[in-house]
Amino acid sequence: MYFICRVEYSHWALKILLQNSLRDLYSVWEAMNNMIMLQHTEIKASFETSIHVVGHVFKVTLYKKLLGMVSRYALNQIVVEYERVSYVGIDSSHCRCVMRTTDGLPCACELARYFFSSIPLGVIGMFWRRISFSDQGLSEFEVRITEKMETIFKWFEELDVCAKSYSTK
Repeated sequence: MYFICRVEYSHWALKILLQNSLRDLYSVWEAMNNMIMLQHTEIKASFETSIHVVGHVFKVTLYKKLLGMVSRYALNQIVVEYERVSYVGIDSSHCRCVMRTTDGLPCACELARYFFSSIPLGVIGMFWRRISFSDQGLSEFEVRITEKMETIFKWFEELDVCAKSYSTK
């Protein structure tokens, strides 16, 4: 969600820049490049903040496993969602799980489970765990289809002839 807002803002800013531009292509390119470089610097600064700065609200056990591993924006979103725990509890029908489905972050009914412990890093969407431009350490999160295909193949092999015939239609 945050990323989409940022992209929309950047698109809007670029449109303003190009609509007001009566300059040559080089000048437009320079202006665009400067805007992108500024955004890159802002993102790097936010990564550094996420890694090194610990706000007072995050100094509780609940956030211990996430500090330095998850973006500050995601942590702030979780804080807001955690406030809903008091009236949602673990009831997913009351929670509606909007945070989980739209942002890939734990919703109130999930957060209620971690009342006396820490939120595990694995419940945070991959997008929010990327707080570096480096590819180092990302291989452990790669999606592997081989294991899934082997599971499906074993399941298929266990079926009788009629079930195999029906499942391939």
